[in-house]
Amino acid sequence: MKRACLALAVLLAGWVAFGAEGDAPAAGPDARELLKGIPVLTERDEKIESLLLTMTLRLETKEQPLHLNARLSYRKPDKYSLCVMDKAGVPIFVGTEGRMLLFDSTRQRVLSMPARARPSFQVFSTEPLKIQCKFGLRSREEEGKADEPAIRVDIASVFTGYEGKLTATAAGKTMILSAVSDEGNEMRAHVVPGTPFPCIAFDGRMKDEKEPRVVVQMSVNGPPGAKRPAVPDLRVLKKHLERALKKHLEVVEREDKEAVLSFFKTYLQTWMSILLVRVAPDTPEARAGVEKMLKRKIDWDAAKEFDRKVVEALREAETSGTEKPE
Repeated sequence: MKRACLALAVLLAGWVAFGAEGDAPAAGPDARELLKGIPVLTERDEKIESLLLTMTLRLETKEQPLHLNARLSYRKPDKYSLCVMDKAGVPIFVGTEGRMLLFDSTRQRVLSMPARARPSFQVFSTEPLKIQCKFGLRSREEEGKADEPAIRVDIASVFTGYEGKLTATAAGKTMILSAVSDEGNEMRAHVVPGTPFPCIAFDGRMKDEKEPRVVVQMSVNGPPGAKRPAVPDLRVLKKHLERALKKHLEVVEREDKEAVLSFFKTYLQTWMSILLVRVAPDTPEARAGVEKMLKRKIDWDAAKEFDRKVVEALREAETSGTEKPE
């Protein structure tokens, strides 16, 4: 299960590189002070009661860009949930600690199965202007990483080595910290000064591109009185899916490690193809390419209807708030 969860995390990971080191005039003190005031967001911070993190990745494919949207919700002490969707809001994967739902529109089925892993969401940098953006499921037992937090959003680290290029521009109550590499690639942090967790958003784009490659939005401790989780309890979602899809909900209850690992090996062979389906429905050439990779024909009309029902079920589950399953 460890390897399977690691593989899933890798397949749901985005790497965005924004350039290499270079010299530049020193930045003003205001920009540097704002950068120093951005803390690392992690579930281990005692001041954090809840987190809502969203990430949009634009991945290049041969057909057209593929957009993945990840939304992680955390509530102290140990409530995690992650929903990965395409640009239209169709869920591809929903997971909590202990269970996951996988949405396969090519076969019009939802797979519900146990998982010995927790949702993970990480944004940080270990090299100047090279940003590691990852989300997925991560086993607690992953190769010496058991002590690492599941959530790590370290926006300040991605500016390391580029403090000299940093500028600050006012936009209402928000300050926009920006750094541009020698190659012309830009990354920006949106900061609200004077707040405990000032960074509310981050984006990065390549030179001459209007649309960012990555956008991250952060909400810490939520608005006052907020009770409804950003992603519903999986039991609640499962109930709505059963009503919307009926026979298309395939439940895997096996806890045996070998059985689950065998399932993952089979399923992950087509996982990237399933992601490509998200750009294929309106592109005949892409549809043919996906069918060739999967070595089978796909009922695209049925797949689109399946997606519609899944989105409806997810919306109903989210708006049901604290509703408990019957």
